[in-house]
Amino acid sequence: MKYNLVICGGTFDRVHAGHKAFLRFAFSHGNTVVIGLTSDMYVAQNKKDESILPFAQRKKELQDFLSLEGFFERAKIVAIDSRFDQTKIPDASSIALLVSQETEKIGKEINAEREKLGLTPLHLLVFPLVATPSGEKISSSTIRSGRITREGVLLPDNDFLSTTLFLPDSLREILHKPFGMLFAKDIPKQFLKNPQRIVTVGDVTTKRIHDKGIQQKIAVVDFFIERKKTNQSLSQLGFMGNEKIVHLVNSAGQLVPRVWKKLLSVVSQKQSKKSTIIIVEGEEDLFVIPLILMLPLGDLLMYGQPSLGEDGPQEGIVILEITENLKQKTFEVLKQFVPK
Repeated sequence: MKYNLVICGGTFDRVHAGHKAFLRFAFSHGNTVVIGLTSDMYVAQNKKDESILPFAQRKKELQDFLSLEGFFERAKIVAIDSRFDQTKIPDASSIALLVSQETEKIGKEINAEREKLGLTPLHLLVFPLVATPSGEKISSSTIRSGRITREGVLLPDNDFLSTTLFLPDSLREILHKPFGMLFAKDIPKQFLKNPQRIVTVGDVTTKRIHDKGIQQKIAVVDFFIERKKTNQSLSQLGFMGNEKIVHLVNSAGQLVPRVWKKLLSVVSQKQSKKSTIIIVEGEEDLFVIPLILMLPLGDLLMYGQPSLGEDGPQEGIVILEITENLKQKTFEVLKQFVPK
């Protein structure tokens, strides 16, 4: 059935494959589609997730998609501060409310509110959820968690979780260059505001963060500094003694399946109260790559990188903010590793 008007709503954070299918479905059933886009106020009150993009950016992404699909002239985007804004529509004839399987309950609640006001219930159109090939739901929250791309590609995918990958010589020079901002001296304060979002790789970097009075959420250490074994203890590196400790073995120049699986397990438990120390026997330099792919958007990954200071070479710190672009760039680098 074709309706004169289809109404739908959502946060539409980081417009993804599921959103696109949802909107195509809406326009296939309605001559005009009103898209209720949650306001920044609504997000602040109901979502409690600082990683959600601001209203203006979410609206711009929606407009770009609508223009690309040829829907723009048939669409109207309105800011909504409450999920019951739809109760204000007086006439329900030839009007449908589009909901997903997850939000069908909300659609029924909206109609219940309408009935209390003496208004005719809206027709409900239910859109099925879109999943990845592995069956995982494509959602903005899963994208923000860092586990999938907007098109539903797993990061890392299952092949990387089951295959030993070797670093080819062609990539060594590329990986010696900083992936992000390199700070030779002090770390700017703006990067230290939220310890729960900080992950460090390397003994020197970890200790420098601790010297700032900050206990990061995840730290990877191996008791090596400049390829030389040290006699430092965890307490000498600044740990409190109440952290969860995980041991990993990994040889130089490779990433083995157990590393991927253990890191994935650690990252998935990142919201627990305890911080985690990953003690590596062998080589931990390459751990930056799987961590970039696994960490939630907005986290900060810090690792050591030699830099040229006033007194000669010294250990600098590279700071990476985990973004979609960084994940994609890292994924392309990882594809160049040699599987075995």
